[in-house]
Amino acid sequence: MEGTTVNDLDQERLRAVCAEVLGAEPDELTPDTDFEEDLNLDREDLADLIVAVEDAFSISLEDGIRAVHTMRDLETLVEDLVPA
Repeated sequence: MEGTTVNDLDQERLRAVCAEVLGAEPDELTPDTDFEEDLNLDREDLADLIVAVEDAFSISLEDGIRAVHTMRDLETLVEDLVPA
């Protein structure tokens, strides 16, 4: 995987976790995918997604979760919390 950064691998893993929870294909989740508008997730669905991401990355998203509306928001939050 020459040329692939840890960040790229984390993003791939994040998309895989999200896709599994949402019943989607990872390539369907673009940075601009809006969880509420595009995927019709309610707060309970979003909570399930957050728990899965927290478990997969051994992090807590509690402090930043209110700012998460899109896949890009979630990627940024996870990137900030996952050790390099």
